[in-house]
Amino acid sequence: MFGAWRNPRRPWQGALLESSPWLWDVQDFETVFSHDSAQVTESKALREARRGASVARAKRGVDFWNDWAAQMIVLRREMAGNEAAMATWRALAAADLSGSTFERTADFSGFMFPGRADFSNCLFKAEGHFHAIEVNAEADFGGVAFAKGAYFENARFLGGASFGHALFGGSVQFRSVAFGGHSTFADAEFQRDVWFRGSRFADAAIFADVRFHGDVGLGDCRFGGFADFSRASFDDTVGFDGADFTAAASFRHADFGGKLWLNGAHFGSEADLASARFAGEVVFDGLKQDGASGSGIIAAVLSRRGGR
Repeated sequence: MFGAWRNPRRPWQGALLESSPWLWDVQDFETVFSHDSAQVTESKALREARRGASVARAKRGVDFWNDWAAQMIVLRREMAGNEAAMATWRALAAADLSGSTFERTADFSGFMFPGRADFSNCLFKAEGHFHAIEVNAEADFGGVAFAKGAYFENARFLGGASFGHALFGGSVQFRSVAFGGHSTFADAEFQRDVWFRGSRFADAAIFADVRFHGDVGLGDCRFGGFADFSRASFDDTVGFDGADFTAAASFRHADFGGKLWLNGAHFGSEADLASARFAGEVVFDGLKQDGASGSGIIAAVLSRRGGR
């Protein structure tokens, strides 16, 4: 059986096997190869082996990891237009570290992920460093828990990014991050300060039901799609200074417990503040409003100071 695969009729099969030698330990690895992309399947054994390979590769450091990533990106370019090959490529280019526990500082700075990256339900007992990572497909950090600081400055998420139900126990940095697809932090909790300053959200940015217990920095952010902060709670100071909301934004039922900075912010479409509460001082200097919002933002905020 193995001889036929070592000399495959289609060169892309051999190239992918060479880039993923861990496949040889998977008894039913043939299920990921098919002439029909709709028939490509990932067995349980294959998923477990891929996770083991991802963990082992990460332990060897950024240079070893990025050598593999560069090889996969070259193969993706060569296989463009071949749907069967691309379906197999997506299965093998995925990085799966889901459910892992990191006892010591975890440093993924500079890692390049050619396909989707799965860190869902990971536990970081020390700091997690993801400076300048690049994820070329979906990034799943759903249910992740950071006991200490989490640092994502200058990261690039070219596909969707999910941090739903994540718990951040220390200071968090998402400064100057590029979110290229649908991004969600729904139901996440930030126990200390978090900074998104200068980040770009090309698609929807979902912060619904997020609990912010420290300072929140969203100044100079660009929201290209729907920005949803409905039912979010802010216990301390929040800065939207210089933020640009191109599409609609919702702050429905949001609770602002501290000072709110809106100076220099721009709302280019509707802003829904129904039933929002503003307990602290609000700074409006230089606020720009157009579209459906008109001059209603300031009036809505002032009418809800201290209550709903």
